[in-house]
Amino acid sequence: MSYEDEFSLDDIFSQIETKNDGEKIQRIPFKFLDSYNKNDNDIFFGRDEEIEDIFRKFHSSKILLIYGRSGSGKSSVVTCGLLNKIPSEDIFPISIRCNNEPYDNFLLDLKKNCEDNNLNNPIDILNCIYERKSKPVLLVFDQFEEIFILSDFDKRKNFINTVKTIVENNSRVNFIFVIREEYLANLTEMEDFLPQLFLNRIRIEQLHKNKAAQVIAEPCRVCDIELEQDIIDLITERLTDKKGTIELTYLQVIMDFLYKKAIENNPDKIVIKKSYLDEIKNIGNVLTQFLDEQLSNMPDSEKGEAVLKRMISSEGTKKRITFQNILDDLHITGFNIDEKQLLDILQYFVNVRIISDKDENGNYELRHDSLADRIYDRMTSLEKEINDIKKFIENAFYAYQKRNKLLDDNDLDYIKPYEDKLYLKPDLKNFVSNSKKAVLKLKRRKQRIFFSIAVVLIVVMGAFSFWALIEKQKAEENLSNFKKSEAEKDKANYEKYLEAADKFMTNYQFDKAIENYQRALEFVPPDTILFSGIEAKNGIELANIKIIQAKDYFNAINKADSLFETGILFKNSNIDKAAFDLIASIEEYNNALTFDLDSVYPVTKINEANRAIDDIVKKYIEKAETHRNLDKESKKIAINNYLLKAKKLRPNNPQIDKLIEEFEK
Repeated sequence: MSYEDEFSLDDIFSQIETKNDGEKIQRIPFKFLDSYNKNDNDIFFGRDEEIEDIFRKFHSSKILLIYGRSGSGKSSVVTCGLLNKIPSEDIFPISIRCNNEPYDNFLLDLKKNCEDNNLNNPIDILNCIYERKSKPVLLVFDQFEEIFILSDFDKRKNFINTVKTIVENNSRVNFIFVIREEYLANLTEMEDFLPQLFLNRIRIEQLHKNKAAQVIAEPCRVCDIELEQDIIDLITERLTDKKGTIELTYLQVIMDFLYKKAIENNPDKIVIKKSYLDEIKNIGNVLTQFLDEQLSNMPDSEKGEAVLKRMISSEGTKKRITFQNILDDLHITGFNIDEKQLLDILQYFVNVRIISDKDENGNYELRHDSLADRIYDRMTSLEKEINDIKKFIENAFYAYQKRNKLLDDNDLDYIKPYEDKLYLKPDLKNFVSNSKKAVLKLKRRKQRIFFSIAVVLIVVMGAFSFWALIEKQKAEENLSNFKKSEAEKDKANYEKYLEAADKFMTNYQFDKAIENYQRALEFVPPDTILFSGIEAKNGIELANIKIIQAKDYFNAINKADSLFETGILFKNSNIDKAAFDLIASIEEYNNALTFDLDSVYPVTKINEANRAIDDIVKKYIEKAETHRNLDKESKKIAINNYLLKAKKLRPNNPQIDKLIEEFEK
């Protein structure tokens, strides 16, 4: 979908509305559980630094990876912040959601922006869009974690191969991938196809307390809403966690509640008062409270909860789903509900803003993953286990359609404890039934073979029983000795490669460490209990983590070195720029120190940068001293141009404070 025609009715009516007589009515200042879109620029505040960082990174590479915690505001920073920062004539953005069919959904969203319906190749479609719009295309893959939650490896591989082809063959297309940080490690499976995937990335942090006042006050100012004195401090104090950050989802829900209370109290003069806060029982549990209230207001809350449970994945994230799929799943699981009842329930959830109205493809969806978390918490352990089993069967059925592979005996044993509680669609039920028949047929065949062999063995052993017994004992003894000898050799080789790998880890040579850990695993026999290879397996996992950390570490070092070199270069010609770059370099070196890697180099460079800053402070003081015997206006210039800048660099320098005091007299 293009961002040019992305706005829903909620978006449109949240802008300045008019009554029938033309009188302007109230602009809604807060978004509740929706992300900010391109049309919300006038009420979007508190993210200027992040927008600048993303804007800068966007222009440095064709691929930009944006990640952060759920509720950190990733989508809003892109769709409202970045897309308003980029001039509309420079880019044509298209929003894409992968869902459970990443390639098909990608192709469908592209086709919506191309007039030629006969094109089916993504590159041809992108060229068509470029020619029609006369500007490069930006593909924004929001909630990209869906590709790992809802689709299998084959579908992901097909999709990422397509992206690779576009990157290699079309210079007029940029990509932004927006993903929750807990799924960031999953992207490593795509790194072989897109080596540059991790090279240009940015983390969206939770909103800091000192920015929250802006997020509250500025939209109210834009919408002519008054805030009672000290209410901002009360809200931020109650929402701030131990790290000094605020969950944006809670902030938006609470501000939406307070705004509606103010409207109810006096729609002609809207004032958000401190007393309204007392009506919120537990701010940390505000979403659960909201969900409980909406369900309790329904005529049949059990059916309502059942509908919501169909709208989350087995991992507790929201997913898109059609009306028919919800209805079919409810019928399969024994809920007696007709189409009208389901439509009424869905419309109720749309009205109370728990779900979004259906999109152009007929899909409904929860408004935010934070709601999915609360609904997932309402599921029993059994419901969660059954969901996992259903997902397992669906994936196996997809593999069967591709490779004609039925469930095996172990798979059926895994399913068996839940079989009487599973409600499956006919095609899945037939798949399980056919798998059982195939396993039973295989067992009978093995039994016949075993029986035939047993008869032959009995005859042979009857003739040579004594001789066979002696030979068997010898063979068993020889085999035991051989296995023991081989196991000892394997263990020696295992320990040799393990020791080499550990040394490479100590020297930060993680690729070589992984190679040696893998060589060590080659010597772990499947039928021995002498050693399991767990050290090598753990080593590989740790090395992979260290590789990602190393990338971040060297990115920070390279950026810091560049800033440091620029600062030193301008130290004698442009001390303002030199000071700015040196301070920035210290921040990046400190960022590098957060990774558990080499600390000597960044600490050394921080000390060098601080010495250079001390030199700049001396130069500021020297420049100020040249104004000492001049008039008062000149001294004021000296304070502003030199002494205050020096104080910003070294706030605790008594010499600077003394000079400022002397110059102000």
